[in-house]
Amino acid sequence: MWQGLVGPAPPSWCRGPAHGRYTPPPPHGAGTTREITARQALRLREEFPHWGEGRRHALRVTRATLPLYRRFGEDDPVEPLPGGGTRFTWTFAYEPRPLPRRPAALTDLPATAFPRTPAAGTKRHFRAA
Repeated sequence: MWQGLVGPAPPSWCRGPAHGRYTPPPPHGAGTTREITARQALRLREEFPHWGEGRRHALRVTRATLPLYRRFGEDDPVEPLPGGGTRFTWTFAYEPRPLPRRPAALTDLPATAFPRTPAAGTKRHFRAA
């Protein structure tokens, strides 16, 4: 699981954020950066302030081409399970940018719609692996 998450083309298994690359060569660790392209319209620059090799990494978005969020980050622990298998807990934390005069039904749309596609792709990819 860990090798898939930190491989050379993360997260290529997702439809949304489909193209990623680490900007320094391996080995990766705290301070590593990554560039992600999502749906050809959104480009992100991420920094990993925490990298516990084989166990967990956490990131924050430092630059984005679309102003969807004031702040965005992830915490990604990978834990071996007794008897085999792995538990991956993908936690998103964000502060959305306020949009002027949007309908109440759209208030949480960026927050709820964005994580669904990568989560579904990740489940499919690692269940098949």
